[in-house]
Amino acid sequence: AAWSNIVHPSDLSTFQARWEQAAASRESFQAELRLIRYDGAYRWFLVRAIPFSDGDDVTGSGPPSPVDITPTFDNDETCDDTNNNNNNNNSNDNNIDNSTPNHCPPPPPRQHHRAVEKWFGTCTDIEDQKRMEGDLMRARDEAQTSARHQAAFLANMSHEIRTPMHGLLGTVKLLLMDGG
Repeated sequence: AAWSNIVHPSDLSTFQARWEQAAASRESFQAELRLIRYDGAYRWFLVRAIPFSDGDDVTGSGPPSPVDITPTFDNDETCDDTNNNNNNNNSNDNNIDNSTPNHCPPPPPRQHHRAVEKWFGTCTDIEDQKRMEGDLMRARDEAQTSARHQAAFLANMSHEIRTPMHGLLGTVKLLLMDGG
């Protein structure tokens, strides 16, 4: 496994399991992991890959499709063109194909289980993004800690101010009672 030489040891087992799952299911792959750079430093990368099988369009005109949606009908099913002109006289032309007979539903797509021949992938350096995320998380934690300290301080000060005030109010009440 050539990947084991460049993937950070802490990320390797998770990466391998997810890669094997994508390869087995012939689905696209995406992961954030640390890869070693030419100078020996690890940096965060967003790794994406799309599987291609024999016959997939690799010209860039569309994504590879594991499903063949070419319409086919069983030999005993007849779909004639008797209903083709039912809606063709409609004056509202919205580029809708009205030539499909109403009594012929489209067949379910046929699944192809072709082997993956190659993968097209990208590795995008997201180190700066990860650092900013870390900085934001630290700032959020500091703000939450500060808010907790402020709430504790205000609760303590409220108690400290209230305690002597109760004594003063009680003494004033006694003086008013004696004087009146």
